[in-house]
Amino acid sequence: MKNKKAWIFVFVILIMTLFIDDSELNYPGGSSIALLEIKGAIMQESSGINVGSRSVANAILDAAKDGNIKALFLDINSPGGTVGGSQEMYWALRKFRESTYDDPPKNKIIHAYIGELGASGGYYAASASNHISALPSSLVGSIGVIFSNFNFFKLMEKIGIQDQTFTAGEYKDLGSSFKAMTDEEKAVIQEMIDESYEVFVEDVAWGRKNLGVEGVRNLANGWIYSGNKALENGLIDSVVYSYRDAVNNLCREIGENDGCEVSPITPQSDPFGDIFSLLGRFTFLNKEFFAIY
Repeated sequence: MKNKKAWIFVFVILIMTLFIDDSELNYPGGSSIALLEIKGAIMQESSGINVGSRSVANAILDAAKDGNIKALFLDINSPGGTVGGSQEMYWALRKFRESTYDDPPKNKIIHAYIGELGASGGYYAASASNHISALPSSLVGSIGVIFSNFNFFKLMEKIGIQDQTFTAGEYKDLGSSFKAMTDEEKAVIQEMIDESYEVFVEDVAWGRKNLGVEGVRNLANGWIYSGNKALENGLIDSVVYSYRDAVNNLCREIGENDGCEVSPITPQSDPFGDIFSLLGRFTFLNKEFFAIY
């Protein structure tokens, strides 16, 4: 029986490896446009079910140094992710925009395409682009920050379980699921969330110069917009009707003909390491907590 369970576990792991994305830059050349897919939730470490910001950021920075690459095309389908992961990716994209090619030097450009979903951290990444396009019914926006965790304090009282956590540092167990949160602790967490929110708004405003900080803030209430409404509100630059239309817009901007090719940036990673890292991160009753874009 034990051997059977072991084989089932190995089989499940092998199946999961089929869904692992690579994360190291592997640019085959042949095109002046690099394609980068941002699909899934954004976290620092990659796995088969999320985007690893650290490896993606490294790929973007490598592309920034490559003189053969004039532009980056982002294909985005993401509900968002952690604050750290989203910021890491955003700042790598800004570095790419600051890099140059050709002589005399010209700044590289980024076009983002939101085919289904570009929300929270997904939209954060898109906002670093020179141009954002989406389908008419794509879901765009959800600019805001959320923190949540479970609290088992009353349940533990009811069944007679006591927490025996020892800390050195007044706020070391901030956000613990095993004790009631004080008003002061709530204020500390709210301050952290508000700070992350301000950074989010200001960074989006850097890319959406048509809106400015106050214009972004007026839209940054967590609301999610259709592609058409996002265009009306200035969150995107154009509505397209296919992935190919979005690529063609970029082809024309860099002086190439419609139908020009893109060369994908292919991630590579250790699938087993990624899976076990992910399982460890989300163990039940894990006291770690994240602010989420």
